[in-house]
Amino acid sequence: MYDSSGATVGSRTNLYSNTKYISRSVTIGQEYYIRVQPYSSSDKGTYQIGFTKSMLTPTAISNAIQLTANTWADGNLPTSNDVQWFNFTATASTQYIHVSFGTLTALYVQVYDSSGATVGSETILSSSTKYTSLSVTNGQEYYIRVRSYSSSYKGTYQIGFTTSTTAPPINLTENIWADGNLPTSSDEQWFKFTATASTQYIHVSFGTLKELYVQVYDSSGATVGSLTNLSSSGKIYTYAVVTNGQEYYIRVHPYSSSYKGTYQIGFTKYWDTVPN
Repeated sequence: MYDSSGATVGSRTNLYSNTKYISRSVTIGQEYYIRVQPYSSSDKGTYQIGFTKSMLTPTAISNAIQLTANTWADGNLPTSNDVQWFNFTATASTQYIHVSFGTLTALYVQVYDSSGATVGSETILSSSTKYTSLSVTNGQEYYIRVRSYSSSYKGTYQIGFTTSTTAPPINLTENIWADGNLPTSSDEQWFKFTATASTQYIHVSFGTLKELYVQVYDSSGATVGSLTNLSSSGKIYTYAVVTNGQEYYIRVHPYSSSYKGTYQIGFTKYWDTVPN
């Protein structure tokens, strides 16, 4: 690298697959030049170059998907060599990073601050460990790097962040089924919906899970109605008296320690209307 007078800034550096960046001390507002040449006579081809204020690459920053607190974002690693980046602004001093798996069933998560420094250690998340926690500075921006657990892992997933161990809720649309899954009897899932009437009916269609509890909450966390047991052999819907246009949350957990598996959930305006 050279300054505008042609003087070198630092020494000539070899960059390759294992060393992809360098740092240089410069004067803010001044103009600099970068000279690039092949490492040897056998090296030729295409590349990309850029500069940042931190160790995070331009690709990581420009491609990072913005996360919103308590909201799932879709992720996809089509091959085991792919990497995805997300960023978020901390809403508390402790944040929990959650993952919900689709066709991808295990991955690595590493968090960085805006300077590129690691925050905590790289963590494996899987069906048995679906979240990790980290200490951050409220209001500061952070980046999350996601990569596959090994060469045999690839596919879709969802990622989100919250201030607790409770995963982000899944959005429900009126008259539409949403897939649910409680892999173990100690799991729980949260869903949210915006009321479209003064009475809403919560329907369940059972897969491998045959019995569960449903509790509705308003946006302040207050319960709406009572905890209700729904089962494949009995009652398959319940109702909640709500305020049209307001947001509500549904907590679902298994009926007992012997129950786990898949199901579908949805809401309608009428008890005899089943979601599609």
